[in-house]
Amino acid sequence: VRTLNHHIIMSTNVLQIIRMALFSGVVLLGLAAFAIGPQLEGTEQATIFSEMRMVFAVVALGCIFAMKILQSRVSRVEGEAAARLTIAGWALGEATALFGAIILLMTGVLWPFLIGVGIMLASFVLFPVGGPDS
Repeated sequence: VRTLNHHIIMSTNVLQIIRMALFSGVVLLGLAAFAIGPQLEGTEQATIFSEMRMVFAVVALGCIFAMKILQSRVSRVEGEAAARLTIAGWALGEATALFGAIILLMTGVLWPFLIGVGIMLASFVLFPVGGPDS
């Protein structure tokens, strides 16, 4: 990592570390949520899940939409601006996966977490780590 006028210059290695850190946090939270099991029971669990699945759908679709917008902007810039937009795209994928992990922790329902991880992995494909000038 080099600095220029107090700005961090992102190298490919730095971006790869950031991407793996985002992914590791999501996977560890998902594993912990799965191991701990649901924190709610009975009708409370069913009520929360019925509400949260609708919110999850909105969050997931919103993040996918925002990722497509960011992807079009990344193609128009380069260097630091592209690196910042790439990290923002990954963060959108991470947000969906984290919300799925929260649903898993509260209700024990696995599919929102798996869909969230899928969206996060899709963000890694939509926003690949570029060359050395990224």
